[in-house]
Amino acid sequence: MKNLTSKLLAAAILFAAPLLSNAASIQLGGPDRYATLGDATQGFTGSGNPLTGNINTLFGGSWTKEGDVNNISGLSDGYLTITMDGAWGGQPVITGTWTIADSFFDLYGSAVVSIHVGNGNGEPDFFAWLVTGKSGTWSYDANEGRGGGLSNLGLWGSGTPSRVPDGGTTAILLGLSVIGFGLVARRQVA
Repeated sequence: MKNLTSKLLAAAILFAAPLLSNAASIQLGGPDRYATLGDATQGFTGSGNPLTGNINTLFGGSWTKEGDVNNISGLSDGYLTITMDGAWGGQPVITGTWTIADSFFDLYGSAVVSIHVGNGNGEPDFFAWLVTGKSGTWSYDANEGRGGGLSNLGLWGSGTPSRVPDGGTTAILLGLSVIGFGLVARRQVA
């Protein structure tokens, strides 16, 4: 039975390995302020409000802004929903989570999440990250009050969707694999 458990564990690891991402938390910023976003693979900073041209240049391609969460829209705006333990305009440290709606990935293959803080009194004014998943954590630190207050979080989309509905094929194959392992285990016991 121990041998069967080892084989099932190995199969589960082999099945899950391609699904695991190499994304991590990436911290961006300078001496005045910095921000961190979880489940990111790449990030950049800039001055002023992040505009479509900035995102296009930094990440390449053609990007469309699909969400802008701020003190007017609240904690959700279309495809982007956040939580936070502080207030808009607040500082020095605010943390929270971000979530992208599944329907966003029916339209786009890639996502960028941006954070904009009050302009002036330091750099950078915005932070932007390429993300691989649908959710993660974020934080903003005005470095002991030397930076600007939190203004908004944005969501940008680009590319064609990579998700293709499989009509249940994955579940069927997984079920057949489990049955196969069961048959192998039964043979070994007999």
